[in-house]
Parts: sequence; structure tokens; C-alpha cells
Amino acid sequence: MSKTALLFAGQGAHIVGMGRDLAAQFPIAQAWFDRANSRLGYDLAKICFQGPETELTNTANAQPGIFLVGWVAFQLLQEQVASLKFEATAGLSLGEFTALAAAGAMSFEDAIQIVRQRGRFMQEACDRTHGAMAAIIGLDEAKTREVCARPGSSWPT
Repeated sequence: MSKTALLFAGQGAHIVGMGRDLAAQFPIAQAWFDRANSRLGYDLAKICFQGPETELTNTANAQPGIFLVGWVAFQLLQEQVASLKFEATAGLSLGEFTALAAAGAMSFEDAIQIVRQRGRFMQEACDRTHGAMAAIIGLDEAKTREVCARPGSSWPT
């Protein structure tokens, strides 16, 4: 017996233009973007659709934007596949909130507000500290430990 789970993206899955085609093609998608704008009190849809990239990349905008596009895609999936049944939802970091809303554990309005605050708090923390993050792919553990032990050093290419 097969079971279906829905997985929602986290931060880093954003790109200028995200959701624009959905809103242009499906009136219900545009309605969700309008609803989010109204709830948040600013034009998140415009930031998602047009950028600029620096504004979308700001965590305070990226997080509610990614949540919103994931939510819109979920709504469209339910509309297009009336027989859709799923047994579980999951999300990567921020995507957990989209998963919770999709599972009915919280309303869209509550989720978008929570994600907005989460993004704002994380952006404030980033603005107050100096640091960086990197993905390490394919580097052996010994070399990774060596590089991490040298604060401020350049990452090998």
C-alpha cells in the first residue's frame, strides 16, 4: 500500500519571480497573494514577483515569501487533484510551518504572521552579528575539521 507525504521547502528556495506564473494563470493563486498582502500590510507578492533580489533575499521577506508560494502550490494541487489524499506533511526548517498549515494544525493567517515574525527576528540576529554559512559537499571529514579549526580562513575551492 502506498502512502503520500507532502514536503515543503525551506529558506534558500527563493528566486525572484517565484509564484508570478501561478498568480497569472490561476485566479485563486492571485487571491492567496492578495490575502497575504492584506494580512501582512505590505506587498509581499510584488517582492516575490519582481524583487529586487536583495529585498527578496532579506530573511524578513524570504521566509514569508517561501511559505506563501509553498502554500499557493499546495492550494492549487488540492484544486487540481480533487482526489489528493496525504498521510503526512513535512518541511525543511521554515517549511515546517507550511507543513503545519497544510495539515490543518494552524490557519493560513496565523502561519503567515508567525513566519513573518520568525523572518524578522532571524534578520535582526543576522544584522547584529558577523558570520557566514557554507555547505560542505564532498570534502572529507579530516579536511573539513582542519578548515573549521581556522577561524576567519578562506574556504578551499
